[in-house]
Amino acid sequence: MTHPDLLGWAAAALMVGTFACRDARCMRPLAVATNLAFLGYGLAAALPPIWALHLLLLPINLWRWAESLRAPTSAGETHARTPDLEPHGGHVCQPRRAGDPRRLRRWRW
Repeated sequence: MTHPDLLGWAAAALMVGTFACRDARCMRPLAVATNLAFLGYGLAAALPPIWALHLLLLPINLWRWAESLRAPTSAGETHARTPDLEPHGGHVCQPRRAGDPRRLRRWRW
């Protein structure tokens, strides 16, 4: 396995981690790291579509990350709530009890 291949697999693992995140405060920095890893992979493996895509996505993720850091919450904290990522509109860091009916709520499109 070559070095570009290793970088590509690492970038793919970061991408899976990005999709697994439910909290924007965790997702955006991981998305930025993913973009940087894919940029490195695209440059190392001479894949212009890959580096062009992630060069386009990098400033978007940086902007959204900055937004999530400066958006106030109801508790007066400086991180953003994530109603767009959480089906019940609550903060994902608050654990749900086993009997909480919101725990099993599905996405509504």
